[in-house]
Amino acid sequence: MSDDLDRVLCKRCTPQTPHGLAQRIIAQAAARSVRAPMGVMDEIAFMFMVPRPAFALGLSVLLGLFIGFEAGGLTTLADQDFTSFLVVDEGGWL
Repeated sequence: MSDDLDRVLCKRCTPQTPHGLAQRIIAQAAARSVRAPMGVMDEIAFMFMVPRPAFALGLSVLLGLFIGFEAGGLTTLADQDFTSFLVVDEGGWL
């Protein structure tokens, strides 16, 4: 099977590349990679539009801590009974 494929590929005619094709490709790639300088606000907006994992994680941790401290006055540990799930009801579901 692979011998047949090799023969078919060897018989195939390869087209000639146009003169200067590599230079034109490189010139087009270089022209597209240049970007205009951005301001500080544009950089910040770009950072949030395309989040980088480390920045996104750090920002979400800081935001969670901030919200947690701000919402801490709504519920306190004394208002909730966290040990109620530890009580074993004899003769319960077992």
